[in-house]
Amino acid sequence: MTTASIQDELDAYAKSVAFSSPATLQRLRPGLNDVDIDQFETAHDIVIPASAREIWKWRDGEEEARPRTFVASGRFMPLGEGIAAGTNLLASRRVAHTDPRPGATWIQLVAGMGPGLCVEIQGPACSVVLADPASPVTDFPVVPIAELVRLWTWALRNGAWALSAEGAWSWDFDRYPPLPQGHLL
Repeated sequence: MTTASIQDELDAYAKSVAFSSPATLQRLRPGLNDVDIDQFETAHDIVIPASAREIWKWRDGEEEARPRTFVASGRFMPLGEGIAAGTNLLASRRVAHTDPRPGATWIQLVAGMGPGLCVEIQGPACSVVLADPASPVTDFPVVPIAELVRLWTWALRNGAWALSAEGAWSWDFDRYPPLPQGHLL
């Protein structure tokens, strides 16, 4: 996937959210620029690949207050909070010896009602992993960022997720895709 396609997927998803609940989009924070992201890299001694940068250049997560969240499964994390949360999740996995990917860096993308979704960075590549602390990462699908966002859009358009005008989410698990992809919603 090119980095432009990630922003295209995020724009398509945001349009689907806006159709049901325009107020939910008001929770999104302005995107970061490359200088801002470079400062996070320096402060945390990490390298954020271009495809991951595109997420937080698009928008730097969302405000914290509930019940409105941009994603049905939880809060879209600002980059600084996502780095801290991802670091903590990986540290707990390493203590429990459930980290099959030594040398990886995680940035939590979505935090909420269950296992979070993290962007996993290994060198120049990155993908999205389900951060279930009780299970190996290999038990769940690992997908490119754009594929995850495409799945969110699919969930809204096909009734697996529904968003009220007030910003409250509901779920129809009978409409979810089969496992393992269904885990990502």
